[in-house]
Amino acid sequence: MAGIHPIQPPVFDLEAWRRFGREYREEFDFCRILQGDWVVAANLYFESDPEAHAEGRALIRCFGSLLEGLTTSMRKIAVATGKLFRQPLNPFLQEKVEERAITAYQRIYTSYRLIGEFLPRSPLAATTDGFWDELHWAIEARNRIVHPRSASDLTMTEEEVRRVAEMGNELSTHVNKFAHWLSRKEEKLLWEHLAERRHIYPKIGRNEPCPCQSGRKYKHC
Repeated sequence: MAGIHPIQPPVFDLEAWRRFGREYREEFDFCRILQGDWVVAANLYFESDPEAHAEGRALIRCFGSLLEGLTTSMRKIAVATGKLFRQPLNPFLQEKVEERAITAYQRIYTSYRLIGEFLPRSPLAATTDGFWDELHWAIEARNRIVHPRSASDLTMTEEEVRRVAEMGNELSTHVNKFAHWLSRKEEKLLWEHLAERRHIYPKIGRNEPCPCQSGRKYKHC
């Protein structure tokens, strides 16, 4: 992305770092709730009869909640990062994301672009055209279920439900990778301020879960 300059470390402000930590951890907690609901809905569908259309519709509706919630949280995290580094995000993209008149696909695409421009080395900046094509199809499938015009709109094949499920899993992977990347970036920046870092994070035992939410023990992460 030409013209995008790497963000520079801010003058260390202990309270600002604490506020940033609270904000982005709250958002990732929200993401984990959405992901938990998604896993439950997916399990209900895949453990049911392949022709169980009610479970398939429930999974696709849950996909809509996951989609909107994860992208909204990632955008909020990018805004919080911008405040911490005192570098505003692209005002045009921010305004575009908040428009309710644009489609869900446009809003999500703009959210990814907003984060990708400000954090060009983050995992969200490396999405492929194939991802966007498949996302567009999955959103259209969601719209068909949420806003049906006839009984036929409420029927989806097993293959179609599986495609939506795969996209939901990919979105979850994106947010988990983004959380891990941001946690490691924060760790690296705070390493230069070791004394202040101790006031923000408690000591972590070697066998305790890593705070980056990777699921691994701290000593292995």
